[in-house]
Amino acid sequence: MKITLQAGEALLIQGPTEFFINEGKGHIFFRDTKEHEIITVPVGVTYPFVATRKATLNFKENKTRLINSDIEDIYPKSWLEVFTSIKERIENQERKSFIFMTIGGTSSGKSGFLSCLAHQLLKLNHPIYLLDLDVGQNKLFIPGCLALSKLKMNGENPFPRGQIKRIYFIGSNSPRGLLFTLISAYWKFNKTWNDIVKLHQQQNETPILLIDTTGYVSGPEALTLKTSKVSIFRPDESILFPETIDIDNYQALLKHIGQEKVEHRLVTVPPGIKRQDPSNRKKTREQKYSELLAKMKPLSIPLYDITLFSYSMRIDHLQDVYNRLIALTDANGWTIGIGYLKTCNNIDGKLNALVIPVHDHVNLEKETRFIVSSYIRLNDDGTESIPMNTSNPSQQRSFTEMRQHTNQK
Repeated sequence: MKITLQAGEALLIQGPTEFFINEGKGHIFFRDTKEHEIITVPVGVTYPFVATRKATLNFKENKTRLINSDIEDIYPKSWLEVFTSIKERIENQERKSFIFMTIGGTSSGKSGFLSCLAHQLLKLNHPIYLLDLDVGQNKLFIPGCLALSKLKMNGENPFPRGQIKRIYFIGSNSPRGLLFTLISAYWKFNKTWNDIVKLHQQQNETPILLIDTTGYVSGPEALTLKTSKVSIFRPDESILFPETIDIDNYQALLKHIGQEKVEHRLVTVPPGIKRQDPSNRKKTREQKYSELLAKMKPLSIPLYDITLFSYSMRIDHLQDVYNRLIALTDANGWTIGIGYLKTCNNIDGKLNALVIPVHDHVNLEKETRFIVSSYIRLNDDGTESIPMNTSNPSQQRSFTEMRQHTNQK
């Protein structure tokens, strides 16, 4: 299927699909496209293509869902005003660093806004970092994780990714019930960011941190998480999507914790943004899991010097963690590998898993000190599975018993 757009025309392209830019130029989230470039749109994701000159797009499938749209429906005036204001602030203020954070509900446009902002700020030649704190729909890595990345100019993906610096495994697709774990992770990322700022200061550079947050905004726990992020990271500006969050309650809590001086920018939810239903979100997660599982390789992990635990569930028996995502972490608690636990050898006390390191230079066998299990249970094809019934203790062997058996050997 072939579509031709004139300069200034816009098209919303809903995934999953793939298209080829036969001729012409345009941008997706203000990331410039190239002629003869192939763009893949993941399941559950919508890419806004805006033609800057006459462009012809060839789509792989005829059933691709396309929506002709006005540019203002994709990029509201309030977005463009904030982009301009932030760029002027960075260019005119002498600071050692800048932090900008988005806050809003599910499907409000937070990730799209930060993608647009990131591509524009990269043109200013400052080091740009993205901290993705959306545990349910993480764009930098997989759901169930928080991640920090240094972005690159005009990367392969319209959602900027770049080079991942740190990953922290939470082990759940939802932040509910994990208040202490998440706040602890925020402090770890904040310390890492402070270290990054010091390194750039030595090179006379001004790094910029963009923070994407979860759409979990309703209820006391959600508001506590939001205000904790502001209190810990102290952003120069927070960009609020008022249609999706109770601004009065949020600002009252900020005043209560002494952060009322944080500047706020109110932006509107783009009319072209459609709320993603739970089934599409599930498909998006499963596609990422499937792609990751395909890259994993077998590894036997000895238990004698490794601690196994979980933030999101109780572990009474080893069978409790079979077919779940696991994280291999170093002595400091940072994730260095992701795995899929299959079985445990009762004789030699080793866990049999499929794993993949998150950095090329990592030696998982030497550097792993903790294994963090998760609430995320998967089938071998990456689809999500309901928790296994482990109610028969006669057929189970506890983790404590396994450790004792291994140590005796």
